[in-house]
Amino acid sequence: MPGVEVITFFHNVEARFFWGSWRMRRTLHALGVLVANTLAERKAVKYSDKIVCLSQRDSRLLNRLYGRGATHIAPMVLEDRCPAAFAQYANDPPESFALFVGGTFYANRAGFAWFVRGVAPRIDLPVYIVGRGFEALRAELEIPGKVCLVVHWF
Repeated sequence: MPGVEVITFFHNVEARFFWGSWRMRRTLHALGVLVANTLAERKAVKYSDKIVCLSQRDSRLLNRLYGRGATHIAPMVLEDRCPAAFAQYANDPPESFALFVGGTFYANRAGFAWFVRGVAPRIDLPVYIVGRGFEALRAELEIPGKVCLVVHWF
């Protein structure tokens, strides 16, 4: 449309995400979702005047899949500072632990299982997993004294 600038923000490359999802569960539905998202993403890249990605990696992947990468990279940044309400606790020696937070979509399930099998037994650090849907994986993931599932609905 003349006079309208189209700017598309990619928080990830959906085709890559849904490819992984399809590989984990090879159903007709998963294939349909992969195809639909890939076609939509291809059109978004083709018709955008500007493309914004969070990383060079995503930009390179867009370029490889669709022949065009990002025009702008806008990485996520958080300022590392303690809120004033918690400043009184800032100098207390913290109890160290590892924390994983997320739902049970395919990438988290695979990533958490890999970490629990390969890393958690080798580190001297308690690991807490917090996320929706993990209660069904308690027997697979929890290791007494090492890995604890904290069931939380968010």
